[in-house]
Amino acid sequence: MIKITSEIIDNKSIAEKYLISLAVLLYILRTAIPLLKFPFLLIYSFLLIYILISYRKSLVSAAWHFLKTFYLIIILAAILLLAFLLSNKLYLSVFKDLVNALILILFAFTLDITVRTKKDLKQFIFALINLVIFFGFLISVVRLVDLLNIFYQNENITLYQIPYTIEVGSLPVDYNFAILPVFLSMISLIFLLSFDTSRLRVYLFNFILIACSLSIFFSGSRRGLLVLSALVIIILTSRFVYFDKYKKEIKAISKNTGIYLIAMLFLTFSALFVVYNTSYSFKNRLLENIGSKNLVGTKGEIAHTIFRYISVFNKSVTYPDVYNTIWTPGFDPRDPDSGWGSRFHKSVYPLSGENVSIVPGNTKGYYMDHTSNADTLNRIAYSATWIYNHEFNENIILDASVYCYLSDSCNASTVMICSLGAMGNPGALYDLDRKGVWQKLQFSVNGKNGSAGILLYFSQNNAKDFSSLGGHVIYAYPEIKIIDKRDGRIIKSTSLLDEQGNDQNLFIKSNNFLAISKKSLFDQHIKAYSRINYCEFGSIFVDYLGFFLNSDSIDNDPVRRFASKLISEDTTYFHHSAEISVGTPSFDYILGRTLRWQFAWMIFMKEFSFGEKMFGGGFNFLNWFGNYFFSDKTKSDYPHNPLLSILLYSGIIGLIIYLIFLGKIFIIILKYYQQYFLISLFFLITFFFSFFSSGSPFDPPILGFFSILIILIGQVHREDISNETEP
Repeated sequence: MIKITSEIIDNKSIAEKYLISLAVLLYILRTAIPLLKFPFLLIYSFLLIYILISYRKSLVSAAWHFLKTFYLIIILAAILLLAFLLSNKLYLSVFKDLVNALILILFAFTLDITVRTKKDLKQFIFALINLVIFFGFLISVVRLVDLLNIFYQNENITLYQIPYTIEVGSLPVDYNFAILPVFLSMISLIFLLSFDTSRLRVYLFNFILIACSLSIFFSGSRRGLLVLSALVIIILTSRFVYFDKYKKEIKAISKNTGIYLIAMLFLTFSALFVVYNTSYSFKNRLLENIGSKNLVGTKGEIAHTIFRYISVFNKSVTYPDVYNTIWTPGFDPRDPDSGWGSRFHKSVYPLSGENVSIVPGNTKGYYMDHTSNADTLNRIAYSATWIYNHEFNENIILDASVYCYLSDSCNASTVMICSLGAMGNPGALYDLDRKGVWQKLQFSVNGKNGSAGILLYFSQNNAKDFSSLGGHVIYAYPEIKIIDKRDGRIIKSTSLLDEQGNDQNLFIKSNNFLAISKKSLFDQHIKAYSRINYCEFGSIFVDYLGFFLNSDSIDNDPVRRFASKLISEDTTYFHHSAEISVGTPSFDYILGRTLRWQFAWMIFMKEFSFGEKMFGGGFNFLNWFGNYFFSDKTKSDYPHNPLLSILLYSGIIGLIIYLIFLGKIFIIILKYYQQYFLISLFFLITFFFSFFSSGSPFDPPILGFFSILIILIGQVHREDISNETEP
């Protein structure tokens, strides 16, 4: 291991190395925080100007030196460019890889011209490690704040979002790569804690380790959890196992990470206690006290994370199972935040308005207005809150009701409670001629064999969202009763009033009954919810749907818009000639990766000619993957493995060149790992993550950068040895 000494810090060129490190990290960490691309553009522009001015006299010789050092990277970039140009059409995703390659090559040139000695190298690594720790901590805080929805879009109200789970493909950022810098930060901290250091630094580093660990755990990355577990095991092992060669460093790690281990143990047992020994309302209050402005959204994200981990070992577990286990939701009709108020809303108490006395006491209102999320069908914006689901038969009667209030200025077209399923679509409408008055909406219907759900629904005609919705809608105290038609016995009820012995005459009957045909427009609306899973008396869960407030919103990133204008992808689809089909393996545990690997290999074996096997078939396979795995001929996808991707677009020849490149990197790591243990570990962890997601040698850029740095280490040491042997 290399210990950073004062002679490195005192050198004036450290400022230059910090500037380069900052530019590099802003670029490669934009995966975790996309906004970092903007300061990167500013700082890297300044860096290029600085390099051109400061090293103007040696640029020509530096260019020749760069070509000799990084010729394999240049060849790999040239192969990528050639495959891009020779494909049947231009692909924006490949163009972005080419831009990444160009930027990384410019970084390689910058490092090659500024880092020529071992001292320069140590200075750069020193600056890099410090900035990695800072950015890792920054990313951890941002991700935890985002998870808890602490800084929400409207901080004056508490909003709630439907719980959901989402596939990796639907995420704007691949969280596996997003947490990579957090891992690098943790590894750097453990490295620094292997030396004697002040108590203040020990406390600070342990605090950052805790934040990083929580960020990784709640990322939902199974690869991340695996690596995090390995790091914790290593820290634990350091307390019991010593190697003579590194005895001092291991003892220091053991001594300096005690706070971290105790804190993680405390947090683990505290979390288990909260999950299994506290009520739903206590968990809500806990999240509120932490600062969450979106309780249901936060709970959904946390449940989604745990579900991803558990589903690896238990394929039968469902997301609702996990959600209910963690949060133990009940159905309290007085409180929409007990689980049934699942749309964007705010809870209001006390209730007011004409005729409010009909609403049972101590009831919160489920308040929705223009800030609520809407779904759209046939130019109708609508909100459907599913509150109950049950299996019915002919001996059952469903009785459902809710109290509802529409403000005078509300321009909703339809407001109702209704059922959907076995009995058709019975329901009760709010009388729009009597706005500004609390009304009880109630309906009763004979059961039929099958499943049916009950929902609270309102809509606005000729709208794509609720941005033009005036006023507000409030629902309060929904009740569902399942009655045995033969003897009048109540089988199930969500009401609390029966249990408390309150007078049932409190309820005012409503004749506002509505029967809607199955072919009605409302029936068409609900088709959008065909993939929703329900649980009785509780929340609804969208299973792998990517259900966002503005899922169809355009990308407002000016950089991406500019790139999209440069390369406008052709939607023409060119089908492969061979019959290619991959079955569903019995245990495809890495998010469909093995399916994609099989598909890639079958393309290579069945579709490619001998020439394509040798030199590649370009990127024609991207649409084949998109069509096969997403049933959409306009989408692109890839094998999610760098070796297979390179094999497809550049053939055996391109793969051999890449393997030579990797071999050179691993030889340098084996030769210098003791001196550059931290950088070697950075590369190995990055390569491990990339092996399941990467599509080229420059994807993600963090892998390309550490490849460049390893090559640079080898070159600096070769030249240093050469200088020492010169007479």
